[in-house]
Amino acid sequence: MSFLFLLGQCSVLHTFLFAELDRQESRIATDPAFFHEAIGADHLSREDRYRELRSREEQALQVCRAEIRLNSLTAYAISDGALVCGLTGGLERSQELFDVSIKKASGLDRRKIMLNRLMMLNRLDMDILDADLGPVLTDLSHTKALELVQGLEERRQDYLADRIYSFMIPRSSGVALADVLLARGIYDDSRGRTALAVTALQKSIELRDNYKAREILGSIFLQSGDYDRAVRNLQKAYEKKAGPELAFRLSSAYMGKKQYDKALEWIRKADGSQADVIQLHGQILLSLDVSADPTPLLSSMKRKAGSQCLAEAASMQENLHYCGLQKYYDAIRPLRRRSHILRGWFGTSRPENRKDLIPIIQGHY
Repeated sequence: MSFLFLLGQCSVLHTFLFAELDRQESRIATDPAFFHEAIGADHLSREDRYRELRSREEQALQVCRAEIRLNSLTAYAISDGALVCGLTGGLERSQELFDVSIKKASGLDRRKIMLNRLMMLNRLDMDILDADLGPVLTDLSHTKALELVQGLEERRQDYLADRIYSFMIPRSSGVALADVLLARGIYDDSRGRTALAVTALQKSIELRDNYKAREILGSIFLQSGDYDRAVRNLQKAYEKKAGPELAFRLSSAYMGKKQYDKALEWIRKADGSQADVIQLHGQILLSLDVSADPTPLLSSMKRKAGSQCLAEAASMQENLHYCGLQKYYDAIRPLRRRSHILRGWFGTSRPENRKDLIPIIQGHY
């Protein structure tokens, strides 16, 4: 084997290696953890969207390497190049590009690009100070600031979301503080931080009583078995905005308190076609009278319409397969749900219940 042949093979290998490195770097430009310019039309096909994303990735790499003029690019395109540079070690070039993109952007887009830089620094395990957060929030209304935080929450940027909430709370007052605390409580609840959520929501209510805080607090207390506080908060929420879902939760809370008459009163205000409502209604009737027959409630169960099973990008064979499966599950789901409800009402652990359950299931399965 000649030396020139080996050299040629090495050249091919290096070309492939560097191309793959470029590909890894360019993926940063479409990383959903950062803010990017929205892709135009939602009706684009999968192939067109892929081509658009690949084009953006290649462009960001060119921006980072100064292989393209910045004048014709959008602020987000320059920001994507800054992310590629920063996350691959070119912090000086990254800062230059961020400065250009921030000057070019306006409104919330400017703040989002500032946050892109902070997200990048956080990913690089670099400290983020309050002085870094200040420019992002300066001269911004609390409602606009909360829009930014919501964007961070959607991107699972919890560290920065926590930092911004901590920055905003001591600097807010009155109605603005109530809004910030409400948003913080909803956010903490979504992350499973129940104690923090309760604290924030209760402080929000002290400043301004509101439906959403009461609803979430009531649901938290209901799940934790604190039925007295669940009833208190859900009742307040219902007074502000009556609805069948709140009626169902209030019935569940009274059921937990073993106040079956009150539970029955509230379950009658819920949506009687929903499976969970039917199941709870039957349990209440049986708790009031062990010989009651709740099975007529099953006739009210609503059958959900099946979703669209045809996919534009799928082949005819795939669509036939998916639609066949969906039709099967659409048919069997309500039958299985009825069986589950019946087992919940009558049980199968005790022999005296088990023999009575069989004909009931046969009549509804």
